[in-house]
Amino acid sequence: MMYAQAIKRKIGDNQVMLSSKEAAYTAIDLSAAILKTLFKDAIRQSEDFFPAGIVVSVPYYFKQHQHDNLLLALKKALKETFSHSRETKIPKILGLLPEPIAAALYYVLNETTSSTINERNVMVFDMGGGTLDITLFRLSLDAVRLHFEILSNDGHPNFGGEDFDEVLMAYMVEKEEVNFEGLSEKVGRFKEKTIRKAVKKAKEDLSFNKEASIITPNLPGNHTIDVLVKRAVFEQLLSGHNVLHRNFGKEVTTSISNCLVKGRLKKEEVDLVLLIGSSSQIPYFQNLLKKSLKNATFVVREDFLKYAVVKGSALYAAYLLDRDFGHNHQAFGKGIHYEDCKIVFKTPHHLGIEKQKGQLSIIIPSNSKVPARKTKVFVPTAYADASRKKVKLDSIKICQGNPNGTNGAISLGLVDRLPTIYTHGRALQDIKIEVDFEATETRLSAHITIPNGNINGEDISLHTNISMVNH
Repeated sequence: MMYAQAIKRKIGDNQVMLSSKEAAYTAIDLSAAILKTLFKDAIRQSEDFFPAGIVVSVPYYFKQHQHDNLLLALKKALKETFSHSRETKIPKILGLLPEPIAAALYYVLNETTSSTINERNVMVFDMGGGTLDITLFRLSLDAVRLHFEILSNDGHPNFGGEDFDEVLMAYMVEKEEVNFEGLSEKVGRFKEKTIRKAVKKAKEDLSFNKEASIITPNLPGNHTIDVLVKRAVFEQLLSGHNVLHRNFGKEVTTSISNCLVKGRLKKEEVDLVLLIGSSSQIPYFQNLLKKSLKNATFVVREDFLKYAVVKGSALYAAYLLDRDFGHNHQAFGKGIHYEDCKIVFKTPHHLGIEKQKGQLSIIIPSNSKVPARKTKVFVPTAYADASRKKVKLDSIKICQGNPNGTNGAISLGLVDRLPTIYTHGRALQDIKIEVDFEATETRLSAHITIPNGNINGEDISLHTNISMVNH
């Protein structure tokens, strides 16, 4: 039997090795398989199930290649599930929606009235099995108008329950002197999976109890584990005393601080904190949040933790169907009309071009309100030959991510069909390469102008479109 885990973290990878170490699948294939299972479960509930439109929620900080891969997985799953249905077409893909916005929509439309909210600064703390996503936004609501303005976002693509399982698992293996030597690969995997399952259950129990049991009888190698783990020990692991050498508490408080700084808010100005994701139930992290954000009201409910994102996404899908396709779901209620609902997005990552040595030259900084338009001027670094009549410039790589080196920077597109650039007697510093970026909610376009760059002295002008997540 083969299994894969934490696929959400790997959606940007080309291949994912399964447990057999022999079978490699793309992250798109595995994500499509998960989506197909969800669709088939819905069909089993009702043979007439055929969604009018699909919205998939994603972490706010996902990069473009992750969005693209998820959309490809969704298209694959829809085609393989519904191509043989009685319907003549496949359900519409309405787009992707950031998870914190989905959760906030559900909260606003189901838990509040216009009399309870005028304007609030809201933080959504989303920590699940694999990712941490913290989003700060300003919410305005009255009798007929709903307005979200994203203020900032921060988080980590590898932070969550999977990591907490890992450190608790390592602690137990060392404490109990569990030995995997001499076991076949199959038996070793079974032993490891059995212990991990018991560790995960104990981790979940520690969210509600001061101590939890880890019991795994009759393990291969004549080993039995039957121990009691205290919450205090687990919290020590989370605070940095672990094999991963990660202080998860410090990482959370740093992300919160980053979010506040980027959003230009003080801790005291956060009015409401919405906790979503199963790992948000862990008391250690809740206490960190409450200690940091003392003036905020916290929404901590199991149903909200589990279902706010999916229900908010469904509401948004109904809203888009009403707005764009003439449906009449009235998802936002009879009093609020689609023309009165506005979501102001910001770019979660830097956008720019790759310079020498893989560094990112930022053109549109992260946390810029979209639509945004910025222009930056560059100069070439080398002539094409000794005559100095032409400039050497093979390509321009458009990137998204971290400004400090290639770590975290992802290529969105490559302009590799550049015409010959003529100097007309100019020095390198006098030859201008103007890169103009325009980012909206749905696309990124780049316009490149090189004045007097053609052989006849005219400007060179290049334009390219790069699809971005459709909210």
